[in-house]
Amino acid sequence: MPEYPDPYETAADALETADLGIVPSVTPYNRIKRERVHWMWPSRLPRGKLVILDGDPDVGKSTVSVDTAARITTGTPLPDGYIPPQPENVLILRAEDGAADTILPRLLAAGGDPERFMELSGIPEIDDVGRLTYRPPELPTDCRDLEDVIRQYQIALVIVDPLVAFLADYINANRDQQVRRALAPLAALAERTNAVLLAIRHLNKSTASPTLYRGGGSIGILAAARLVLVAGHDPDNKGRKLLGALKSNLAVKAATLAYRLVPNEEFDCGQVSWEGTSERSAADILQMNEPDADERSAIDEAVSFLFTVLANGPVETRHIFKESAQAGIAEHTLRRAKRLAGVDAFKALTVNGQWMWRLPDVTELLDGDDNTDSG
Repeated sequence: MPEYPDPYETAADALETADLGIVPSVTPYNRIKRERVHWMWPSRLPRGKLVILDGDPDVGKSTVSVDTAARITTGTPLPDGYIPPQPENVLILRAEDGAADTILPRLLAAGGDPERFMELSGIPEIDDVGRLTYRPPELPTDCRDLEDVIRQYQIALVIVDPLVAFLADYINANRDQQVRRALAPLAALAERTNAVLLAIRHLNKSTASPTLYRGGGSIGILAAARLVLVAGHDPDNKGRKLLGALKSNLAVKAATLAYRLVPNEEFDCGQVSWEGTSERSAADILQMNEPDADERSAIDEAVSFLFTVLANGPVETRHIFKESAQAGIAEHTLRRAKRLAGVDAFKALTVNGQWMWRLPDVTELLDGDDNTDSG
């Protein structure tokens, strides 16, 4: 339950501060020096910022990220023709693909420089008997160590694949407040080091929910990022994939790029073959291939139910459970759908103090506001 300040105590504190001659700090904007956004890849990878790459498991998000990294390590033209000014170093935190049998072959197939491509595989610590051991990195716990590595090895691009695998155990990826607080140090780290922080996450399977809610974990992840890219299937061309920009707080959204995943016989792996641009948007990518009612799972139906019931604002929890039962939705299914949709529970400030459910404010997220939802 959120804690609200006592208005009388707040007023008393304000009076006490005023008595001391202390006033709020106000800065006229004519005293602020304008800073331009610097790009590693114009309109797609801003330096010093957190970027999210969303996509279903079978669209080659990791392959696309390695292909991009390979070009960065060699200064090779990027898929839209932009030529990096010089080769730069890349760091990867990986949790799923093997280094020797998957990542390295993909890097070599894309023409990358293995000397400039590194991974952070362990954080040193001393065990109970005084021995030096290494454990997988955790975020945001190990931000200081990550920053040291970035500075020591002059890293320009950090890939976290996937993001949720590296969140510390005390972070619930489905809790909006916790996610925002966890990602704030990462965003600050990117700004201090001027490195691009590219975090990959899997989309959930629900097509019943709006576009922005399909990313795995809380939508606080989307709010923390300054730019969100989406990879998905091309509805107009079977076998072709698309890479589009869903959100951009820093520039006009970049054109959607088309690509295919093709085999590389020399390195026995898949690689990316880029095929120009597409008129499709990121929203098109996320909403395509929607199954009919017979194909939807019970979870999808429950998510759709929640977005319908909560579309006009908060609703008392007891009424939601009553209506869901009448709709034939099991309680455990409804609770899973609640987490999936990012629904927030809070206690109303009324005499009865009933528990309510509500949807997060998607408009604020697209506008770049980072107001934290309560609950």
